[in-house]
Parts: sequence; C-alpha cells; structure tokens
Amino acid sequence: NETLEFLNDYFEAHHIKVHDVDFNMSQQDNVNTYTNTYTLELPHKADYVNVVNDLSEYANILRVRTMDV
Repeated sequence: NETLEFLNDYFEAHHIKVHDVDFNMSQQDNVNTYTNTYTLELPHKADYVNVVNDLSEYANILRVRTMDV
C-alpha cells in the first residue's frame, strides 16, 4: 500500500518512533475507509505543525490530529 510506504518513509526520515498503531475499517456505499491511529514519539526538535502539514498534504490521508499526553 503506497500510503503505508509513504508514512513509514516519512517517519524514518524524520526520526519519528511509532509506539502503537490501531487499525479500523468501515464501509459505506461499498467503499472501504481505513483508519489508522498512530501513537508516535517525535524528536524534541520536531515541529508538530510541520509534521501535521506534511502529512495532511498527502492525498490519501484525510485527517491528522495531535494529542498531548
């Protein structure tokens, strides 16, 4: 899947560590929508705004959000 490859390449290039991925699939009008929720660790020097903008520009990514824990 090209979106998964994009994400893996992006995370590796930006030294973003994936701690967990939650997968979900829903179907409406015979169209499958896959939702993957990632728990990430960004490097201290990473700019969250840039990461969100970069990921949002990819055509197959429909929603990006951040949570501070």
